[in-house]
Amino acid sequence: MKKKTKQFLTGLAIVMILFSGCQLIKHIKDTFAIRKTETLLEEYKQKIPNEKIRQVKEKNKDVVGWIHMNDTNIDYPIVQTDNNDYYLTHDFNKQKNKAGWIYMDFRNQMDFSNRNTILYGHGRIDGTMFGTLKQLLKKDWWEKKSHLYFTTESMNKKITWEIFSVYTMKAESYYLSTYFSNTDRYKTFLRTIKNRSFFSFNVPLNTKDQILTLSTCKNEREERIVVHAKKIKEESL
Repeated sequence: MKKKTKQFLTGLAIVMILFSGCQLIKHIKDTFAIRKTETLLEEYKQKIPNEKIRQVKEKNKDVVGWIHMNDTNIDYPIVQTDNNDYYLTHDFNKQKNKAGWIYMDFRNQMDFSNRNTILYGHGRIDGTMFGTLKQLLKKDWWEKKSHLYFTTESMNKKITWEIFSVYTMKAESYYLSTYFSNTDRYKTFLRTIKNRSFFSFNVPLNTKDQILTLSTCKNEREERIVVHAKKIKEESL
């Protein structure tokens, strides 16, 4: 009996080692593919915004914009399709990839005109996609004023956003609301997500504000890192 138990445990250990090895190889392969795409996209980053978006859209018709956040790795085209699943497992080139891509909620208008526009991305440990959003959980991150703001670009406009709430929580649908039946519900929503913040940003909000929500996974326990920002400037391109 002891011999059989020992053989079983040895076999189980071998299976686990092989599985872990396969997972590691897959992770490295996915990361390599993302890094290669990032390198190819570098040539577009210095172009004027509308030309940049036009050219990347020729590479992938699902492109709706670009997001850039200071001092992070977040500098990517934003894509959108008719569901919130595809770009969880496909990259910018529409190749199978667990790293996914940065994408907009399918319920949102591509011009960021909703009350709450939502962008998703994996919190990769290698820092790709929304992997560097975890930096925003550190108090000293906010000592630099430029960290309060980030931008999105589309074919015809550039929007500057000011962060007003950062927190973590278990996965839920509330902060992912895109439709509000009346002004009071939106007012309650804004107050709720602002009060969740780990830090006090003292950013005033009202029901005329349009906001952008960034959502990423914090760990394998289904916890999320959530960032909310309000539109403070819109420039025509």
